[in-house]
Amino acid sequence: MFKPKYDENTKWTLQSLEDKMIQCRSVQVISLYRKLLRKGRSLQFTDKEYYFQRIRSEFEKNKNLERKEDIQRSIEKGQVFLERNALV
Repeated sequence: MFKPKYDENTKWTLQSLEDKMIQCRSVQVISLYRKLLRKGRSLQFTDKEYYFQRIRSEFEKNKNLERKEDIQRSIEKGQVFLERNALV
């Protein structure tokens, strides 16, 4: 396993890069959630309460994902949902 040398002049360590990636993913997830909620406000022919409940339950179901691949797949699933206008 790669272990970088610690240099006091170095700003980034392997751990801090991983933290930045997690923060970036968190921003992606929050942004997606907000877009989905905004979309729900404009629905006309769908039960809005069901829509919001379904969005909440999907995010709750996936909040404990740890593997990067699983998180990315869930984000992509939400983005496809936004584009297709259908519950996935």
